[in-house]
Amino acid sequence: MRRGSSAPANEVNPAEEAQPEDIEQDVEAATEEVSEIEEETGASNATTMIEALSKFAEQAFKMDLDEDLDSNIDEQPLSPIHGQSTENNNQQKIKWILFDCDNTLVLSETLAFMASFDLVNEVLEYKQINHRYHRDELLIHFMGLSFSAMCRKMAKQFNFEWTAADATFFEQREEAEVIKLFHKGLKPMPGIFQVLVRIVREMRYNIAIVSSSSYARINAALETTNLRMFFPNNYIFSAKSCLENQACKPDPAIYLHALEKLGVQPEDCVCIEDSRGGAMAAARAGIPCIGFLGSFTCPSLKEQLWTDFSEEEDGCTAILWEWNKLFDILNALEQL
Repeated sequence: MRRGSSAPANEVNPAEEAQPEDIEQDVEAATEEVSEIEEETGASNATTMIEALSKFAEQAFKMDLDEDLDSNIDEQPLSPIHGQSTENNNQQKIKWILFDCDNTLVLSETLAFMASFDLVNEVLEYKQINHRYHRDELLIHFMGLSFSAMCRKMAKQFNFEWTAADATFFEQREEAEVIKLFHKGLKPMPGIFQVLVRIVREMRYNIAIVSSSSYARINAALETTNLRMFFPNNYIFSAKSCLENQACKPDPAIYLHALEKLGVQPEDCVCIEDSRGGAMAAARAGIPCIGFLGSFTCPSLKEQLWTDFSEEEDGCTAILWEWNKLFDILNALEQL
């Protein structure tokens, strides 16, 4: 039986039933409140974050969002994580979980490729190259790469000059198109909300985002999917926005930058990546990596990534197929 209800779980009083628009309004209001505190103080306010998440949770389990989420929240209240530690945290090996964003936290890769597809072929036309990519071919050759990395790879492959002016012009167009598509149809990765709530509640791990994407794109992704409240600004690291040379994965620079800013060692962390480039960046920074395959529906892509993630050099410590198995993997890694 659910907390706060005298009726069985499958019987909800219509007068008390939460509506989707009510939940959406509550989440938007909570997120705005957290953002205002961050702007005023320069840091996240744990109490406000907990109140915001608790408000959402109360509504969520009236809507039967997820049975596991209900039971988790019922056990004990949500707790702050950033900058916090417990006795267990001092003893455990893994203290930080570093998340990639695209196709890890949010289902963005398909939308991003929709935005990139026409532009990639437009670049080839602009450079008077006869080749044109089909969608499946683009996925196979460029999965996990930023648009700028795609263009550099094409320039090398087809032997054309890719100037700074070319990059600026096309990358600005690509980012604007991606963000527009995000606002229209971006969704969180199934199961990620429950994972983040549990992390906040248990206080075992600190969390941050380490991405090749720009701040503008990351923020659009988090705000559209209502995940913004979990990640204060100073726990988001963007290769395009943080680094002078904008070195994207598989270059380890953004991971090394995040480690320096967080003041932690590679062995204190584990990262979660959905691409070979991301896994290579983590490995080269000395960070154990969990390869995430839960976002892919194409069997051949899953098989190829599973092979890539399993390689001894620049491979992954573990492979995650769905978010509800994350804590089993983390517990196993603690025993190594």
